[in-house]
Formats: sequence, structure tokens, C-alpha cells
Amino acid sequence: MMINSGYLHSLYAHSLIEFGDPLELPASKGWILKRPILGTSEFDGMGCYPIFSCQDWSGLGKDLDWIGNQLVSLSLVTDPFGRYNHQDLVNCFKDIARPYKEHFIIDLQRRPGRICGCSPSAQCPKGLKNG
Repeated sequence: MMINSGYLHSLYAHSLIEFGDPLELPASKGWILKRPILGTSEFDGMGCYPIFSCQDWSGLGKDLDWIGNQLVSLSLVTDPFGRYNHQDLVNCFKDIARPYKEHFIIDLQRRPGRICGCSPSAQCPKGLKNG
């Protein structure tokens, strides 16, 4: 059993209540915020800032079907460490699913020349000296 912490914890979603009502997604075990659209009886949804995270990415499509007509739209930035691929998101978000930013992860236990693929005397001397 996974312990919810950080962006997965219900208290985090509830800390953002000024932006909308926290709504738990039961299949994926994530949280979004449901917001009224001013001047209408409609609602839209947003992922919790700064990233949407969930325990079971394979359940996200089921959650979006469950939300159905409750929301006019849903926008979110997915966790770059989430266990999904772009096609999974395209299948869930049928209207539009666009990459937002490309993330790079490095192992800080490795030597600098192996991280950036350069020799310290060639392309990385300033960064290494200032490091």
C-alpha cells in the first residue's frame, strides 16, 4: 500500500481550495480542482499546481469518463516522473494533449564529465570552476 504524501496527499489538494473545490479521482487516485466558470452554471477543472500526480495512471481515462459532463474542460501539467507515455495521455485527453516542457534528469553521484558528456578542460570549465 502506497502512503500518499506531497502532491498526492489530500491535504495538498485542500490547501489549494482558494482556486477550486478539491475533487478526488477514484480510479487514478489523484486530485484536481473543480472551478465555477463566472456568469454560467458550468465548471472547469485544473490540476493541482504545479503538477498533477496520481498513483495509478492507467485509471486516469476511467476517471475522465466518470467526470463526463461535469466539467467543460480540464487542464493540467503531468508529473514528469509519472508512469505513462504520451500516447496514454492522447488516449485520455481526446481533444488535445501537448507536451509542455522537456525534463532532464541527472545522477549527481556521477563525475561531471559523464553527466554532460564533455571533458572538464573543453566545454565545461566555467561551470566546474564555479560549481
